[in-house]
Amino acid sequence: MSEEVKYSDRMREVESIITNIRSSDDVDEAIKLFETGCLHLKACKEKIEAAKGKYEEILSKHDI
Repeated sequence: MSEEVKYSDRMREVESIITNIRSSDDVDEAIKLFETGCLHLKACKEKIEAAKGKYEEILSKHDI
């Protein structure tokens, strides 16, 4: 079973990708980096949505 990548690790990777894109002279490489960054951001968004759902579930469970 593969280990899930932490949200904070994904965000650090996105920051690194942004830096690399800004300094890249290679359009093809920049596009690849951009796509990878988008995949990380999608995973982060899904994690936030799951956490939001869990948060609401806990509040509802405790009638808060």
